[in-house]
Parts: sequence; C-alpha cells; structure tokens
Amino acid sequence: MSAIRKLILITGIAGVVWAALMALIPIGFTVNRHYKAKYAALLRAAGFTLVTDQDGRLRYVPPGEPLPGHGNPFAVGT
Repeated sequence: MSAIRKLILITGIAGVVWAALMALIPIGFTVNRHYKAKYAALLRAAGFTLVTDQDGRLRYVPPGEPLPGHGNPFAVGT
C-alpha cells in the first residue's frame, strides 16, 4: 500500500471518529438536562431555595440560611 493510500485511509478513519463523537454531543446535553432536573427537584423537595447569584448562576440555599447578599459583606467564607 502506498503512502498516499495510507494517508487517505487514516484521514477517512479520523473523519468517521470525529463525526461519531460529534453525534454524541446532543446525547450528552440531554443526559445533563435530565440529571440537573432530577437533583433540582430533590433539592426543592428538601426545602432548599433557588436563588441567582451575582454572576447569574442558579444556586440552592439550604433552609434557614440567609439569602446571599444579606448580612455582613466582610464575612467571606463564614
């Protein structure tokens, strides 16, 4: 087999592997969405409160805890 044919074969195999991996991305998004929904429901059932932090991310605050941004702003990590 010549070097050109080997290169074409390797390029074709790499293309097929790349296409297969790209096809798995939507499956990963779907699995992640179901995972997050399952645990969000579990946290809500346990009494956690959904809040949005300063960066716009969703967070769950335990029951009885003050909401973020309230209280002493210098008490970081306490």
